[in-house]
Amino acid sequence: IHHRYARVRGEALDDVLLEGTNHDDVAHARDHLGCILDRLAPSVQEVLLHTVVNGESAGETAAALGVSAPSVASRAYRARERLRQEYLSAQVPPTDVAECAVCTDLLGAYVRGALRIRRHRQVEQHLGRCAECRRREEEVRLVNRSLPGTAFDH
Repeated sequence: IHHRYARVRGEALDDVLLEGTNHDDVAHARDHLGCILDRLAPSVQEVLLHTVVNGESAGETAAALGVSAPSVASRAYRARERLRQEYLSAQVPPTDVAECAVCTDLLGAYVRGALRIRRHRQVEQHLGRCAECRRREEEVRLVNRSLPGTAFDH
């Protein structure tokens, strides 16, 4: 599925992720889009391909995937949310510190309020004792505020 994104990602997905952002931010995000998509499960990529990239309706996507239209709507909502989370996590530079790496990998989901309780507490505890990761969290929160609110919702 990733190869299908490659030819259109400069158009459809950039527009979805980066509507209203400045040119430098778009160029930076486009460089990382392939890595972001690779982090998504193939089933999530497939739903995004049909609904976002190809612009198919829930009914059209349902027929292609062999599921119901309400199932597609639910999957598309979750897929767009996963895309947001992975996009946010990709904004954090990698670290060699193992405990920080676990935390930074989860920052996108943490900021979006999508972590389960145990993971949420794990990230909160780490942020309570790591100033560098708190700085990274603030950066992720700033990027999160700049994401378009309705661009993901069809």
